[in-house]
Amino acid sequence: MTKSDLDRADADGFRVAVIGSGPSGFYATEALLRSGTLLAVDMFEQLPVPYGLVRFGVAPDHPKLKLVTTAFDRIAKAPGFRFIGGVAVGRDVSIDELRDSYDAVVLATGADISRSLGIPGEGLPGSHHAGDFVAWYNGHPDYRDCHFDLGCGAATVIGHGNVALDVARILAKTADELRRTDIAAHALDAGETMADNGKKYPGAPISIVGTPDNFVYLKPADYPSQFAPDLPRAQAEFEAHAQIPLAASEFSAQVSDPAWKTKPSWYMVAKADKIINPDLERMYAARAHANTVEINGASHAVFESHPREVAALIEQAAQQSDQ
Repeated sequence: MTKSDLDRADADGFRVAVIGSGPSGFYATEALLRSGTLLAVDMFEQLPVPYGLVRFGVAPDHPKLKLVTTAFDRIAKAPGFRFIGGVAVGRDVSIDELRDSYDAVVLATGADISRSLGIPGEGLPGSHHAGDFVAWYNGHPDYRDCHFDLGCGAATVIGHGNVALDVARILAKTADELRRTDIAAHALDAGETMADNGKKYPGAPISIVGTPDNFVYLKPADYPSQFAPDLPRAQAEFEAHAQIPLAASEFSAQVSDPAWKTKPSWYMVAKADKIINPDLERMYAARAHANTVEINGASHAVFESHPREVAALIEQAAQQSDQ
């Protein structure tokens, strides 16, 4: 950023730079603009969007606390205010450059670096700063790629302040409870497994056979009636003996970044599926906002037993994806 970028032709009186667009930055700006002194304020923020801690620190299940942004919006509409997002002080512009261009510089960046406790084991895998976890589930772009193992059975929170209580509460809630909040999409189903969803939506009893090397397959004698009752018997029996075993670990593998969160989806629900509960399929389809087709009498082998319906759905997806 050059000095000409910082110049403000319409500015009369004093020119002030406020660094940071969180609550302290906005309240400092309000005090300046209401001081009775003729001045203009440029607010610098390293992220493209304002509100700082209110946007990325308040728990997603506490929406009332975020209503303070309406006051910030009012401040931002005041004459003499300008928001400059996507500019990091120290990277894109230096403090000295700001001092040369403004009559005053107000630092309102907050404390965005977590403190260490200085205790043994603090740096071991699975130990995280609360601020990192909060920023991750609130969608802060700098913490988007953080990884937290949410498949373990217990978590320990050190501290009993507001942030500690927020973290404990978010960890204790189910994905369905958090789905009604504004939690980041990538955090909502993190740690989800097929086994967990199967417990929530249990299907019909099926005959699973395990192998010594931890693979599973469907008992061949029961395959025709459980997996493919709508296929010709001979075809179902052939498939029963041609199964490729599935690694048992797949059922406990945690979801990371499913495609349905970022791409349009189409879903076919087999209404007579005995392998996957159709209600579980409907849940998958609903949360993906998928274009959904339900097939009466279709088993888990719906792609074979109802090829015309499957082809029609694929053609629909292809046509709409090209638009």
